[in-house]
Amino acid sequence: MRFFIELISKINRNKKVVLNLVFVSFGLVFLLMGETNAFYKSEARIYENKFILAQIELPEKGDVVINEIMWPGSSRHELDEWVELRNMTNKEIDLTGWKLYGAGPNGHDIELEGVIPANGYFLLMHYKTDDSKSAVSNSIKADQVDKLLHLKDQGEKLRLVAPYGVLVDETPDIAKNNRNGGKAWAAGIAGSNGKKSGGWRSMERNEEPGDGADKSNWHTCNDDVCKSTDYWDSPNDNNYGTPKNANSEEEDAE
Repeated sequence: MRFFIELISKINRNKKVVLNLVFVSFGLVFLLMGETNAFYKSEARIYENKFILAQIELPEKGDVVINEIMWPGSSRHELDEWVELRNMTNKEIDLTGWKLYGAGPNGHDIELEGVIPANGYFLLMHYKTDDSKSAVSNSIKADQVDKLLHLKDQGEKLRLVAPYGVLVDETPDIAKNNRNGGKAWAAGIAGSNGKKSGGWRSMERNEEPGDGADKSNWHTCNDDVCKSTDYWDSPNDNNYGTPKNANSEEEDAE
């Protein structure tokens, strides 16, 4: 057993050498070794009286990004909020066990469920799109609905964390993001129900995502294309965002 523990330690220190599988049964040991540039976690388990050590591929920072945040709610309801993730890789990624910290009440996390397709999007929503309180087009389906999703208008710090504590992406700190030097989101606009309003506008990531913690990599969804019925039930409700679709261009956001 000590041999296996030392072997695991060496593997975790040298990411290029990966233990694909260790299987111990009736005194037989099979080792498959290889070289890779990916990052892995070695995990030991006992299954049916057999000792198994299997590799678990860990994502790298930026493999999935927090791509768009509808933190203001919508013209339908202040809790009509959603967060869109974007897969930057050419492979499907299982989000089981991933957490979005800061997206729940009082900064708590939300545990994600489901799969994000290669080069695709994943939409986490407070309401289903066919709910009367949702302004998002019924043609768009949420990948996960969680009533715990609650984003403060004064800003939140979101962190996307994979299993084993791998920080995959994050949003900027909320300190001094608004024009008056107060705490706020890095981009986006909250409308005002019953009053003349500039609309409810999402916070979008730039096409080249860069570092999510840098507020220069975000912009407000201001382009008129953001009001399209491709995304919303009605173009007249003054909602701006591009759920489960490519974001508006940064230069059109000025």
